[in-house]
Amino acid sequence: MIKETPSIRHFIKQLIKQYICNAQQIDRYKNTMEYAYNTSLHTSEKHHMIQRFPSSIKLSYETIAHKKVTSDYSICVAIPYGRKAYMWWTYYKNNLVCCLLELNRTNTLGENVSFVNAPSPKDFELGTIISGVLVDDSVVEEDDLGSGSGTSKKSFQYFLVDDIYMYKGQIMNKFQPQPFQQKLGYMIDLFKQIRPMETAEHHIYLDYHTFWKRDVDISDDTVPQHINIPYNIRYIQYRNIHDVLPNINVSIHKKPVWNPIIVADDVWNQVEKPCIPNWTLDLHKHLYKQPALFWVKADIW
Repeated sequence: MIKETPSIRHFIKQLIKQYICNAQQIDRYKNTMEYAYNTSLHTSEKHHMIQRFPSSIKLSYETIAHKKVTSDYSICVAIPYGRKAYMWWTYYKNNLVCCLLELNRTNTLGENVSFVNAPSPKDFELGTIISGVLVDDSVVEEDDLGSGSGTSKKSFQYFLVDDIYMYKGQIMNKFQPQPFQQKLGYMIDLFKQIRPMETAEHHIYLDYHTFWKRDVDISDDTVPQHINIPYNIRYIQYRNIHDVLPNINVSIHKKPVWNPIIVADDVWNQVEKPCIPNWTLDLHKHLYKQPALFWVKADIW
C-alpha cells in the first residue's frame, strides 16, 4: 500500500485544479461556438460529412413476414410513409450543427445531406446519432387580421425516431449489439432534453412512432381499434425489445386480387349490372400521386 505523503497530496490537488481549469476552458469555448444550419451544402461539404459519419452504424435488420409472427415479438410499431434518415449532432468548422443524412433505396447514405434547424441540448455535439423516418407536413398561416389576404404555407417535417446509436459521445453497440430495452433510457432522456427546447422557429420536430403491446388474438396485419395513428401507415413492424432479433414487417395493404363475377350473356338486359372487380389499392403509394394520362377508345366486338 502506497503511503500518502504531502508531495502526493500536492500533486493530486494540482491535477484536480488543472482538470477543472481545462473543463472551464472547454465550456467557454463551446459557449463561443455558434449553431449553424444550412439546407444547401456544397457537394464537397456533403462528402466531408458522409466520410466523417461513423461507418460502423447500420440500421437494424428488417425482414418481411411470410407466416404468422412468433410470440417472441411483443411490441407493434406503426411505420409511416417517408424517407429514412439519420440525425447527427456534431460540429463543423467550429460550429455546432445538426446534420440530417437521408438514405437511398438501398438504405445507404445518399446525396441529401443538410444542416437543419433543430433543438440542440448541451453536450449533444459530442456525438448524438439517431435514425428515423422523415414525414413532411405543412400548415397554412394567416395574417394578424385574419382576413386571409396574407396567408402563407409553412412547411416543416416530423422526424419519427426509430433507434439511437450514440448519445453525448457514448457509442451503443460498440462491442456487441444491444437490445432496445438497454437503449430505452437514453431515448427517454433525449426526448426530455429536446422537448422543452422546441420552438416555432424549428423546421423539424422529433417524436416517436405510435406503438402498442401486441395482442396475439388479433391478426398480424390489423391495427387494434383503440389505437389512433396520426399518419399514414406503410406497414406494422414487430419488435423484440429484450433480445437482438431482426424486426419483422407486416404489410396492412393487400395486393390487388382480380375477382370478377361471372354472369350470363344477357347481362345488359338485367337490372343489376356486373360488380366492379374487388381491387384493394394502396392509394398512399407515390405512384398514385403522380399525374397520369389515359387513352380510352371504343372496342367493337
